[in-house]
Amino acid sequence: MIRVLLVDDEQIVREGIRDILESADDIIVIGELDSGKNIREAVHSTDPDVVLVDLAMPEVNGVQTLSLLQHVERRPASIVLTTFSADVNILAALHRGAVGFLPKSASTESLIATVRSAAAGVSVLPVDTLRTLIPQITAAKGFHDSNLFDRLSARERQIADGVANGANNASIAAQTHLDERTVRSYISRILRRLELENRVQLALLWERSRSRL
Repeated sequence: MIRVLLVDDEQIVREGIRDILESADDIIVIGELDSGKNIREAVHSTDPDVVLVDLAMPEVNGVQTLSLLQHVERRPASIVLTTFSADVNILAALHRGAVGFLPKSASTESLIATVRSAAAGVSVLPVDTLRTLIPQITAAKGFHDSNLFDRLSARERQIADGVANGANNASIAAQTHLDERTVRSYISRILRRLELENRVQLALLWERSRSRL
């Protein structure tokens, strides 16, 4: 069972999301917050697998909420919710560890699928958002397509390609004939080498580089 914590200042939105998620037989909403102020305490007490966080909350917004989660020992996968696909805070949220983004207009099927993917360790971003964010992250990191590949070994490129294709660690391990612990070690090494914060940034940059080949 996938355990979900909802963080949104609008009760009607939380109720709608709860109804949608609990229509799936493998998802349960184990808590709700109307602000990110007490997110760390809530995570410690409810132990969620996934946190859905609204970006535009008035007191403690989504980016600030994710910042509070950065040093939680057992950090859940975080998905940010927003009304606008071009929200300027999406990039900041990804920098603070969000594994995906979902517009509030998303379909029932997309919401459930996104939560399942996040719980399985797969990054989730809509295609139109990818197109917007790839050049922003590339410019911010100062990467050029010509040198991105040069920083990685052949094995690291194989692992990065798996991440860019949305595969979780278990799938990458099966594809590369490695154990999951080794795959996690490779991904951590790749992130350090490329000076990235998370798998989402890796997937975005890798996709841009791969598209230029």
